[in-house]
Amino acid sequence: MLGRTVFVTDILVLCLSAALAWPARSVLLGAPTATESGFRFALLMTPALIVLTLAMLWWTRCYTPRRLGSPLEESVGVIEAVFFSFVTVAAMSYFTDTSLSRGFLVSFLVVGAALLLLERSVIRVWLRRRRVAGGALTHRVVVVGSAGSARLLSGRLALELQSGYRVVGYVVDDVDALPQDALPARALGSVSDLASDCSRWGADTVMVTDGAGLDLRDLSWGLETRSIDLIVVPPLAEIGRQRLDIRPVGGVPLVYVAGPRASRANAWPKRVFDVVVASWAVLAVLPVMVITAVLIKLYDGGPVLYRQRRVGLHGEPFDCLKFRSMHVDAELREAELRAAAGHDGALWKMEHDPRVTPVGRVIRRYSIDELPQLLNVLGGSMSLVGPRPQQQWEVDTYNDTARRRLHVLPGITGLWQVSGRSRLTWEDAMRLDLYYRDNWSLTNDLVILFRTVRVVLGKDGAY
Repeated sequence: MLGRTVFVTDILVLCLSAALAWPARSVLLGAPTATESGFRFALLMTPALIVLTLAMLWWTRCYTPRRLGSPLEESVGVIEAVFFSFVTVAAMSYFTDTSLSRGFLVSFLVVGAALLLLERSVIRVWLRRRRVAGGALTHRVVVVGSAGSARLLSGRLALELQSGYRVVGYVVDDVDALPQDALPARALGSVSDLASDCSRWGADTVMVTDGAGLDLRDLSWGLETRSIDLIVVPPLAEIGRQRLDIRPVGGVPLVYVAGPRASRANAWPKRVFDVVVASWAVLAVLPVMVITAVLIKLYDGGPVLYRQRRVGLHGEPFDCLKFRSMHVDAELREAELRAAAGHDGALWKMEHDPRVTPVGRVIRRYSIDELPQLLNVLGGSMSLVGPRPQQQWEVDTYNDTARRRLHVLPGITGLWQVSGRSRLTWEDAMRLDLYYRDNWSLTNDLVILFRTVRVVLGKDGAY
């Protein structure tokens, strides 16, 4: 149903793109006014262009349930479809010597790509809200495996409700050894009854995890006639797909796992990216920074910037810059407030901190207090994206695993900020930071930056 809805909206978007292509042709390319014959021929070719683009969207799997709702995969699919459409039409025009306006073709595809990406973004927001709010448009999942693995998998799926998977039952061998409330859904029975159990409970997906002890080929045969998807969850937690390479050898799929990417996160491509984007960002937000500095100064006459010693790459300390959002005696009161709250670990924040000024509440709510850290990025002590820098007393609580987050530059934003911010537990925040460290890529940095804008504007988890 969702695929059909997206298909219909794609048709409408492409028709709108065709209508906007002629004015865009002049604005974007500065092309001269089209002749009457050229306009008529382009009008006749428009349905074929729309059908070709839709076919390319289908070919790049933009209508498959697995790809719908995934920002990166959908965006890549749309861009691939538009590119292949352009190449196909350009080649056909060349070999058939037709007079299709190149300006119209380029404008149609450029405007079409932009509107398709915007449309898919709007649909994703709508889809996620439906899934999180009421569980609509989700896949009903039966998990097969050991009780421990099944419980771990269901916990991860529960944290990502927007992904569209809801566990409705389990098939586990050791269910009798567990307390009644150990699994958040009922145990359905044995593997031999799995297909009928899925039909009975309206499940459309089976996820097989560790300890299943079954023949996947036999299971796939049993599910074949019931249109039930089979997903295998390998024991590869916290390993990104860019580190995986599957190669069949003798009919057996071998999964090659590349090493962690912490060294790449400190290489020159990321540094160039940071400098270019941070330089542009400083110019873009300079008026906001000036207004913020004036308001802070007018409130109590104290310093505008707050310099706090934080721990950076490989444990090296540096001065982290922020707009001052607290009263000038905030540091003197920190130990007292932490003791009153009974907090003695890392990642400490108070939802209603009495030290925050009225101006500070506003700039914190929209993360404006973090903007001076763009200067840290330009200076090389921070990156745009990475684990948040922490104080020395927090780093002193790290174990050997946690200290691995110091192997990459700290960032203004990171995975934890776009995944719940202050609502996350220390364990969840650490897991996300280590995932970023091990699976770094420039593409992931871009995705995190775009998600940061949405999170900040939505004031999600900020205080």
